[in-house]
Amino acid sequence: MNNKLLVGLSILLLGCNSTLEDPAPEDYEALFPFTGIEKPKISYEDMEHQQCNINNYVYPGVEGRETARKYMVTLKCKYNIGRNKMAVPQFFVKYVGLDKNLKVIGSNSQVAGLSELLKDGEEKTIIFELPSGYPMYLSISGKGDTDSHIEATVKAVSNDGVVIVPELTYAITQNMRGINEIIPYCEYIVLP
Repeated sequence: MNNKLLVGLSILLLGCNSTLEDPAPEDYEALFPFTGIEKPKISYEDMEHQQCNINNYVYPGVEGRETARKYMVTLKCKYNIGRNKMAVPQFFVKYVGLDKNLKVIGSNSQVAGLSELLKDGEEKTIIFELPSGYPMYLSISGKGDTDSHIEATVKAVSNDGVVIVPELTYAITQNMRGINEIIPYCEYIVLP
């Protein structure tokens, strides 16, 4: 008896819900009119670090106008020989200066082409000014003995105080036995 009642109610409900006419099609042009392409929003907070290969360095910045925003760029780097104090590591910190050329700071004075020399345990600070459109580079590479350590940070702050650029930071300790290469690092941000 219950089954007959369920079948009867089902037929009754299906009969009541059927429609013979399809609804009129929607006019999407009227509902969602095209207002033109939106201009991109400039967001200084979303600056992304770009990967680079410093061995194939080509200046990626753009030529700016004379009235471009200026940035004070601060580069800090330091290294430690480690416990063994045996061999001086060959660490290299590279950045791009105002002249668009690659500058190299190194830990070993016997390597040619260094712009500056690092001393064990002493922090080196370099401050320079770059205009908008210049790349703020940081590259660290080299090799060292067990427990040798290198760290570097570069940051830029606009002179008008409006834009604060994210820092590029890297620190690594060579933990393998003997003299070995560290994991190289290279990133840049084009200053807005």
